[in-house]
Formats: sequence, structure tokens, C-alpha cells
Amino acid sequence: MLSMCYPLVTIIVPFFNPGRYFAHSLRSLEALEYKNIEFIFVDDGSTDDSASLLLTFNRDYKLAKQDNKGVLRLAETLNAGLSMASGKYVQMFPSDDIIYAHKLSRQVDILEQRDDVVLIFSDMDIINENGLTVARSYAPRGLCREQSYSLNDLREYLLINYFLSQPTTLIRSHVLLDIGGFLQPDGLYAEDMPTHLELLRHGSFYYQSGSTAGYRIHSQQMTNRHATAMMISDFRYVREWAEANTPNSLYCHFRLQLLVLFKRYFVLFRVMIADLRIPNDSILLKLGLTNYDIIVYLLLFLSTPIFLARKIFPETIKFRSRKTCKP
Repeated sequence: MLSMCYPLVTIIVPFFNPGRYFAHSLRSLEALEYKNIEFIFVDDGSTDDSASLLLTFNRDYKLAKQDNKGVLRLAETLNAGLSMASGKYVQMFPSDDIIYAHKLSRQVDILEQRDDVVLIFSDMDIINENGLTVARSYAPRGLCREQSYSLNDLREYLLINYFLSQPTTLIRSHVLLDIGGFLQPDGLYAEDMPTHLELLRHGSFYYQSGSTAGYRIHSQQMTNRHATAMMISDFRYVREWAEANTPNSLYCHFRLQLLVLFKRYFVLFRVMIADLRIPNDSILLKLGLTNYDIIVYLLLFLSTPIFLARKIFPETIKFRSRKTCKP
């Protein structure tokens, strides 16, 4: 009877030595208001006592243990959990983030009413090591209305700034299984981007306003430890995806190449900030740049490319303010 009123939702939580943040994450999962949830934890070979914290978790759950596969094989870890899942809807949840109590209730309602939607996402709070909100990550200004968006709607936004955040999403399970589960091509440090981009080819994404989760920033997280490698590999992947999914017209390809130019120099700038040095030849090569481009970058990055990009793509490039987007 419960499943008739509340379709089963599966939450997959992979973890590897999550440390002191795990307890906070577990408490947030316990506080979810939605009634019908299947929790699946996948221990990726933890060497600390984090698994013992599950003994205090006040919900029924399944636990899978495996030898450590690491971040470059995160999709395999998630798919181990997916093979145990029974939910109509599924989400992956990082073991150091927090989820808000209201998240699933409204997202399930939307997915139940919209068969064309394969994934729902929202804004997200940025929290620090102590769990305090320090910022909020919004969807781009042009996506501020609550509605569904197609591949053509999102392609340029995702190329410029990959704003989809895993803790806020909820996915239709059968579509995820149809694409082969969570995807992670060789060399990528996370599975979210390739999985989301492939899902977008099979249906629309729905934007829900407001935050549904808190993304924790701390010194030991994967995105800090592998920042440079992630930025470069993600750029190459999303560029290839955008090129493969751009309509075959001269105008569309011209727009795409301008966006790629902007994104290439933006990534180079972030790499320089992250490493506090001029990138070496191997990094430049991966970005399709030469040493000469460094000079061009220093002269033009903060002037011509940004000026052109913002003139041609005013809604795509402009960042949203902290104010609520009005209809």
C-alpha cells in the first residue's frame, strides 16, 4: 500500500574513509520526510571505522562491501549499488554532503506527473567543514523558471558551466538502466557529467527552484585533491559531447566554437589559480594550447573573449545574482 502512494526511491551512498562528515550526512538522510526510501551503502574498502557508524543509522538499509576501486572507477562502485536497487527513482548521494528533509517529496511528485522528465535538479547550498552555509549555487539565469529543459536548451549552458550537482538530482531508474547505469569513461574523475549528458539524450531535465542539498567544501574532498586533472578532463569531455550534439549548421557551429574558445581560456585561468604557476607543456597540450597562447591569454582573457561571449550569449555567460528569479 505504501508503494502505491509513495513510489520507492533508492538512495545509493558510496563511501571511502569519509571521516567526521559521515555522521552529519547520515543524520540528514534519517531526517528525510519522504516515506518510502531504500538506502544502499557501498563501502569502497574503507580502512577507518566509518562503517561502524551505520550501526547507529535509524533506517533500514543494505550494505555492500568491496575492495577499493578509487575515484577513477566510481561508476563501478555506484553500479554495484544500482544492481541491488529496486526503486522507481534513484539518486547517488556523496557521503560528506547533506540532504534537506523536503528534497524527495516534491521531486517525486514532479516526476510522477511528467513522463518526459528523466532527471530533476535544483539549486544547492555550499557548506563548510562545520556544516554552515557559506554560499549558494544557482542554475544559470536563463533557466530560472521551474519547467523542463531539452538537450538544445541546456547544451551551451553545460559547456560554459557544468551546474548540475549530484546531491540535488533524482533520476528515473529505468532510463538510467537503459543507458548502462552510471557512466565514467577512462580518465574522468567522476561519473556525474557523462551520466547526466547521456540521460539528456533520452529525455528532458526539470529545474526545481530552491536548495535541496548542501555540498560540503573541505580540504580532503576529491574535487580539491584532483582539481587540475578534473578541470582538464571535464573540459575535454563536455567539449566533445557538445560538438557531437550540435545541430549541423554553420551558425550553430560558429556559436559552439566561440564558446569553446571562451571555456578553454577560462579553464586555463582556473588551472593557473589552482596551481599558482604557469601550466606546463603537458597541460597546455591537453587543452589544445601552446606556450604562445599564454601571452594571448594574459592579454585577451579579461577583455576580448569575455566581451564577445557576453555580447553574443548574454543569458548563458551572465551569472545569476543571489536574488530569487522573478517570473
